[in-house]
Amino acid sequence: MAAEAPATLAGLGVLIPRPVRGRDTLVAQLQAVGCEPWIKPVMAIIPIANQSLFEHMASSLQAADAVIFVSSHAVDCCLAAFKSLAAVLPGRPAYFAVGRSTAERLQAAGGEVQFPLSDANSEGLLQLPGLVDVAGKRVVICRGEGGRDKLRDVLRERGAEVEYLDLYRREPTVLHRDEINELITSGHIQLVVIHSGDILRAFLDCLNTASRNRLGDLLILTPGQRMAEMLRQQGLTNLVVAPNALPQDMVGALVRWYTER
Repeated sequence: MAAEAPATLAGLGVLIPRPVRGRDTLVAQLQAVGCEPWIKPVMAIIPIANQSLFEHMASSLQAADAVIFVSSHAVDCCLAAFKSLAAVLPGRPAYFAVGRSTAERLQAAGGEVQFPLSDANSEGLLQLPGLVDVAGKRVVICRGEGGRDKLRDVLRERGAEVEYLDLYRREPTVLHRDEINELITSGHIQLVVIHSGDILRAFLDCLNTASRNRLGDLLILTPGQRMAEMLRQQGLTNLVVAPNALPQDMVGALVRWYTER
């Protein structure tokens, strides 16, 4: 549950440029503390849907000792693939998810899932007991194209055989460009939430000169020091840095920032 908000959060305009989610806990928790979220995606999620991939996925998961889902989008794509095959997730492997919302999607499909209660990232996953002793085991990572390789690299160092299953790709979209610029230049937005480097780059590409000049005056909420450093390299220093991407920790960091200010 999000922390209790100080009065200064009431009516705070928040721009969220990440891809739309069916059930967005972050949006709900921002609303619970009085914020006014605006969801204007600058990235689109494009499933990679073909029969050969689906059949390969089914055989890979059946043979795996552990299966890791790094996003809720990966879960959705995987479940859609098994539905098209008139099959269900195999019960043999141990399932892991990067965070609670991703885990809940898997649990709704009837699977038992392990996930980090904090640190919803590769580092948090790698601390789970089931991913420590993996020598000689087959691990499948279900994800989107690209992204960090830390999870794969560390698991290989621990002796695992690791395979990627790229189930979707992220594509920049300018569908909401005019709305984004209007929100920023009109003063409706005081805070922008930036979750990843891909979103940051696509977001900046959507901004006109007036919005880019205004951006430095806005507060930016971001998860972790790695993302914070990327923002600073763009000259953006008015930051609230959450410890991770868990919605309660993102909103909690924002509430603490306002309270301490």
